[in-house]
This record gives sequence, structure tokens and C-alpha cells, in this order.
Amino acid sequence: MRIPRLILASIVLLPISCAADTATHSPCAISTEDHERILELTFAEFDQTEDKGWRPYYSSKCYVIAADLLVAYVERYPDLVRKNYMLPFHAGQMLAMAGDYDNAVLYLQRGYSSRESKLIDWTAFVEAHLAFIEKDAEKLAEMRARIDKQPAMVAGPGVPDWAVGKKINLDVVDGFLACFDKPFAVACEAACRPN
Repeated sequence: MRIPRLILASIVLLPISCAADTATHSPCAISTEDHERILELTFAEFDQTEDKGWRPYYSSKCYVIAADLLVAYVERYPDLVRKNYMLPFHAGQMLAMAGDYDNAVLYLQRGYSSRESKLIDWTAFVEAHLAFIEKDAEKLAEMRARIDKQPAMVAGPGVPDWAVGKKINLDVVDGFLACFDKPFAVACEAACRPN
């Protein structure tokens, strides 16, 4: 089974392991020049490359900077965003990580995709994020049930070993349920997810 590149990138990079934001974390600074340089990157470099774009700031728990970069990129390249729903979705995730839930909802709502996939119920994953932020436990449980209906990943070209046998994104949503009363950044942590 061949997985489209964009979907695979989502599988590999989206189930982010989150940690609580640390406002005093030293790498949480960016110069105007670096900010502009990052915004000039291609989509693949900016969004899908682990050590480029917004991702190093996420990895350093600099969620406000990561969110700012994503929002600026989304607003700068509206034509690109129409083709790449991941950009506003990731902006919504980072805004939620930074605790800006109102704006997170606005960007997550722009992260829907009309693309069909037998492997991932993307709409349910977006809806699960919104349900968690809006503290709608019933809707979150409903989206979890939909995601649980996805087939488990099987070994094949482009499928990372860690994904084999898993239903993509189910562990993230299980973390939302397990830590429902916690902030988004905490609910995304591996500690909230089942083993």
C-alpha cells in the first residue's frame, strides 16, 4: 500500500508529543531577520522538515513563536494554504499549545480537507481537537469512536515501524480523553496517552 507523501508526512510529524509551555525557555527568541528568512522557505521546508521552519521552535517548547511563524506563513501564502490544509491545522495546534484557544479554533477550522483517505479520518481528527478545546466530552468521544474505525497501519513502503499496527492519531485523541481537564499542551503529552 502506497501512502500519499502529504498524508505520510502527517502521520510521521503530526502526532506531536507535547509538553507544557515554558515562557522562560532560553531558545524562545527569534530575530526579525530569522523570522523573515523562515517565512521564505518552501512549504516542504517550512512545514514538513523536522529541523526547519516552525518545527525547531516547537521542539524547544517555544509555542508562541511556532504559532506566530505558522500564522504569518498562512496569511502570507493564501494560495498555498488552499492546497495545504496542514498549515492552518498546525497553526491551530501551536496556538492551542500556547494557550490561545480562541485563535486556535479559528485556524483549526481552516484545517479541514476534502481529500478522501481510507487510512485517516482527518475530519474526525480536526473535530477531536475542537471538541477538546471547547470541552465537549460527548463530541470528543464520538470522534474517538470514528478514528477507532480506521484500519491499523500495515508494514509497507513509507510506513515507519512505529506506525505498524496502530490506528493513526488514535493515541492523540486517547490522550485528550485521559487528560480532558488539563490544558491542551499537557493533554498532548505522551504521559496522557495509553501505552
